[in-house]
Amino acid sequence: LMIRRPPRSTPSNSSAASDVYKRQPYYRPISVLWLWLGFHIWGLDAFMFRLFNIFFYFAIIIAVFSLSRRFFTDKNIAFLATAVFALHPTHIESVAFICGITDLSAGLFFILAMLAFDSYKSFSRLVLAPILFALALFSKETAAAGIFIFPLYLYLVKGENWKKSITKSLHLLIPFVLYFALRYWVLFTFGSYTPIWYDFFKHIAMLPYLFVRYVQNLVIPLSLSPYHGEMYSYHSLLWWLMWIIPMLAIIIPSILWIRSKKVWFAILWVIILLFPALGIMQHRGAIWAERFIFVPSFGMSIIFGYAYMELKEKIRLEKIRLIEILTFSYIIALFLIGITYSVYFRSDWLWFGRVIHDSPRSAMGYCGIAEQFKDINQLDSAYYYTRLALEQDSTSAWVFASASNIALRMGKYDDVLKYSKKLRETDPNFPTGYIAPAIVY
Repeated sequence: LMIRRPPRSTPSNSSAASDVYKRQPYYRPISVLWLWLGFHIWGLDAFMFRLFNIFFYFAIIIAVFSLSRRFFTDKNIAFLATAVFALHPTHIESVAFICGITDLSAGLFFILAMLAFDSYKSFSRLVLAPILFALALFSKETAAAGIFIFPLYLYLVKGENWKKSITKSLHLLIPFVLYFALRYWVLFTFGSYTPIWYDFFKHIAMLPYLFVRYVQNLVIPLSLSPYHGEMYSYHSLLWWLMWIIPMLAIIIPSILWIRSKKVWFAILWVIILLFPALGIMQHRGAIWAERFIFVPSFGMSIIFGYAYMELKEKIRLEKIRLIEILTFSYIIALFLIGITYSVYFRSDWLWFGRVIHDSPRSAMGYCGIAEQFKDINQLDSAYYYTRLALEQDSTSAWVFASASNIALRMGKYDDVLKYSKKLRETDPNFPTGYIAPAIVY
């Protein structure tokens, strides 16, 4: 919680070494705690880490059902909404990816905070809810957007006036301020190391595209990929801005036709908790990923429940059976898409192969396959894929580290020194940049 990192200077646009400064600074002590506990209980057993994530996910499903019951008096509709959440294929990445514990931990604690906040007991509302919200914040920083969810819940779902809604939520500012105070103490920044104006317009230009793609995958998840290797430079500014049209096609009908305050709460849940991922996050070579819609997807499941309830009330009796068939068909489709998509998370060979297929201009897939060949001692093939990775990205610290290690195994010592030097220039904190040449010398 309190160990400080050395302060970082403002990045230089002209230096490849500045890439290290552009990374999103992480302050997630609770998520790190889960990984630390796992390591000290079962070591490096990947199966146990994934099993732990699955049990965590089951706990989230139970919490989601409990929160859904606050929206639907009919427990069957609450069960349907929970089924949509539980079987949604975009969650596979968060569960199968071991470091996806950040999403699982933040999601569980935030939903539990909502349940405690809605309790009639003063202790739950005033003490337990802030503690759980703090645990969500210390699991993943994107939970900070949830500070707006609490007053909106009182106003739109519970029917309080807006002044009381804000007043009754003020105590949740305590964990909010505490988190960012500690974050600044440890990382010397509230957000990114990159100045707020850095590439600001670029992120704004990408916002409509990201919004549409995330909503699309929430409703019809057919664009799933282990890695979306898209970059701003791949398209013109006009191409990015043209996505304003489909974004407005989603927003305007919602404003005109939706009257239910509870549905609006679910919509705002999606938008607000999705906002930190709409072009604001910075990740090398990828601008979006399925795991960023893990917590926002609860709002989508609530919208689904209300849509089902509304259709059953307005459609004639003889067509209700059709609505039920379509509903269960949709849930089964989510399940089948999830089963198909999960295949790629069973093996690193399949995973990185899919990355190369979906993102041939990204170095990640080639570098990953190179590491797989290195593990089975097929060093010529490993070196070949490393060279392919370098052709795609000649500034990646990960690629340089991989190339250095493979060259060391092959006895290509001149290449080891060359790649180690580039690695130190790109990321002076990467240990391989010093260890590999030390072995050579």
